[in-house]
Amino acid sequence: MEFNGTYNGYSGQVTSDYQIVYASSTTYKVSITQSTEGESVAYNAWVLKDGTPLAVDFLGKNYTGSGASTYLIAAMAAYAIVAVFGAPQYLGIFTSLGYIHSTGTSQLMIGPTPVLVTTYAANSYPLDINQCGLTTDFTAFSIQIGSVTGVTQPLLVGLNIVGTFGANGQTQSSDITLYVTSLTRSG
Repeated sequence: MEFNGTYNGYSGQVTSDYQIVYASSTTYKVSITQSTEGESVAYNAWVLKDGTPLAVDFLGKNYTGSGASTYLIAAMAAYAIVAVFGAPQYLGIFTSLGYIHSTGTSQLMIGPTPVLVTTYAANSYPLDINQCGLTTDFTAFSIQIGSVTGVTQPLLVGLNIVGTFGANGQTQSSDITLYVTSLTRSG
């Protein structure tokens, strides 16, 4: 996957690829490569099927325990963003509470892969949400969710959020733009 993104004025492009090298009855071995600004890093991770990291090899060093967790989170961060914002329950909460709505669906090519993309936008601005300890004051909000034929998990392919959000009395300004610019389906 390739991501173009901006966060609070810092722009960049990240390319992230992962491949399941093998799967036993209890464990996956995953090879992960990330590239940004011409620099590439590679990880090998051994993860239990319940998601528990056993070990991560990074730059020739083997990390276990909390070190394995830290490096696995770093290696898979791009996919975590996609999974969290693309989760059906996330969209369901915002749409059912009347904060956002679908503005349309279209078929797009994201790299070599055809993706059916639905775009969601705020019903009105500012988008003020005060639910479950989360508060927002967004002046821009759009999210694009893609569906790839034969894949059950929806995929975040675009995100634009401008404004403030907070929890537990802490507030942070945000200007986030993220787009998946290339997607290749394996298998």
